[in-house]
Amino acid sequence: SGLVHHADPDCKPLVEAMLRGDFGLIIGHNVAFDMAVLAAFYPDLRPLIFEAYNRDGVTCTMLRQQLIDIAEGVMRGFVARDGTWMKHRYNLGYVAHRHRCNVQPNKEDEFRLQYGQWRDVPLDQWPIGAKTYPVDDAKATLEVYQKQGGAYVPDEYERARAFFATQLMSVW
Repeated sequence: SGLVHHADPDCKPLVEAMLRGDFGLIIGHNVAFDMAVLAAFYPDLRPLIFEAYNRDGVTCTMLRQQLIDIAEGVMRGFVARDGTWMKHRYNLGYVAHRHRCNVQPNKEDEFRLQYGQWRDVPLDQWPIGAKTYPVDDAKATLEVYQKQGGAYVPDEYERARAFFATQLMSVW
């Protein structure tokens, strides 16, 4: 519903509460990346990150979509109505489009890859687009999660843990 700047004194306690499960399930798109960033930024919270995964408190909509597509036999893609081969992509914008979500983040947004320049700038000085992009991203992720359902992903939390372990190995 909003943003908290990393320099805000409420940020770390909010992250801790999230990791403890105070707000329910943590849902993210490629959330293993986000958790690795949190682990690097807040090394003392690493045990809470692992606890969140171990109590089945973290799931990933990107991974879920890949597992759903594997179960449906369309992981590599599909044949379109015109007979051409269409390869699936797994970025949030594409997955949100596939599920016909109301919120579809603009992955071409000028702010998407420029958040480093806002790192030390207070939120009230950020341009509107820099504030709306991450909120829309979170809303789209939740909507994708709700539309995916769980029929094909009975072991999603085990898979999320494995995906996080793989992420940690790849960034090491």
